[in-house]
Amino acid sequence: MAGFDPFELADLEVLRMHFYLGYNNSCGELNDYWREFEFNRSAELRIAIASVKLFTDGGLCNAPAVSWEHPGTPIAAELQVSGTGDLYVTVAEVAAAVADVESRDGLTVIHAIGDAAILVALDGLEAGLAGGPNVNGHRIDHNVVVAPDLYSRYGEIGITPVVWGNFSSCRELDGRGWAAIMPADKLPWLRATPDLMAANPGLRVSFHSDVPSGWLDMFEQLWGIVTLRQREEETGRICEAPSWLEGHGVPVSTALEMMTVNAAHAMDLERDIGSIEVGKIADVIVISQNPLDQAGDELLDNSVEATLIDGAVVYCSPGNERWCDEVGSSDLGGELPATEETEVQGEAVPIVSVRASRVDPNFAIERVADGVSDSGGWVSGSGAPQWIELDLGAEVDVERLVLWVDQDPGGFTDHRVLGGLEPDPTDELARLSGDTDWGQRLEVEIGRTVRYLRVETVASPSWVAWLEILVISAE
Repeated sequence: MAGFDPFELADLEVLRMHFYLGYNNSCGELNDYWREFEFNRSAELRIAIASVKLFTDGGLCNAPAVSWEHPGTPIAAELQVSGTGDLYVTVAEVAAAVADVESRDGLTVIHAIGDAAILVALDGLEAGLAGGPNVNGHRIDHNVVVAPDLYSRYGEIGITPVVWGNFSSCRELDGRGWAAIMPADKLPWLRATPDLMAANPGLRVSFHSDVPSGWLDMFEQLWGIVTLRQREEETGRICEAPSWLEGHGVPVSTALEMMTVNAAHAMDLERDIGSIEVGKIADVIVISQNPLDQAGDELLDNSVEATLIDGAVVYCSPGNERWCDEVGSSDLGGELPATEETEVQGEAVPIVSVRASRVDPNFAIERVADGVSDSGGWVSGSGAPQWIELDLGAEVDVERLVLWVDQDPGGFTDHRVLGGLEPDPTDELARLSGDTDWGQRLEVEIGRTVRYLRVETVASPSWVAWLEILVISAE
């Protein structure tokens, strides 16, 4: 994770970054380092190792694997494609990889561009799942050249296809695209998203940008899915989609689903993000126009007015400061207010027992609830995510929670306070997000009757620890 620590990236500490480690690399060479990591696809995590990616054919390195012989033309030589491309794995190897990742509760993201690679990916997934359901959500990314006889296989196996938003129409116009290396009768196999959907009613088809290979601008991506046109970055010219892609775009409403709820589904995060529903994480953008009221190139005439993370505004574009005023800005990335070091007011509730996700054997966890903030407390001995759970012994009307920070170095932290009447509570009662440092005293309102309280640290630049935690009764 070196170089991706969100606490070392100025102004980026609110991003959610889920990484997929290479089962092999883009040139087909196997890796083993991913086995050192545990997978976690919780959307609550700011940074996580979600799972692994397996390359079945070339693209960035070498050429896509296809079922025909590439022509021996100067253009093909210049594009470095020859023969049937570069297939990196067999069906048996894909099946073994899927079973291996499945046994670790991971999902396999399979890179497959050419139709030969897609066939191997589908056969390997079917064999790896051994006829069982695709519970973990193994998926195939890119799906550029799909032979028509493979369409129904996605739905039969339960595989989510993920497709590009942008299409390189300018390369086609310049004679340097797929038409230069594909037989003419197979060109309609490219980007046949509507046909893939029609063959699999109810199948969730998702989008990906593939940045930096694709466009970063999401409005251009939306426009690209719908129209298959391209705006050349260097010149600004707009290139029409080739005639053999006629009918391969999708309606705006379908494209929006592909970019939101279906994308969350493809990442196994649909329960937490992807749509605006009660109980989901409120990561939302406010845009200047409704895409459903736009068509064609009008889709490019849109912009982000505000960005909300966890329901709080973290960005307002120039001229749209009203969103910051109306919705309220966030503590994310700012300093959490420390309570003045006066005596804690209210009656402290006795804590019967304490348990945690992890405890450093050099520290006694009981000290976190001994009522003395400088006696040393709970130290997990590891980074986020970690949690500590308090048992109050009986149902108590809790007014607030008081916590003393044990953290070095200081920086951005994100904590959830969960509570309930049973162990392992899941109801989120409060959220503390912002910059904290060692010795800081935080107080958070609870206002609920609970027996169990859990403080779950989702992000922290140091080992997760607390010097002291007090529970204050409402009575």
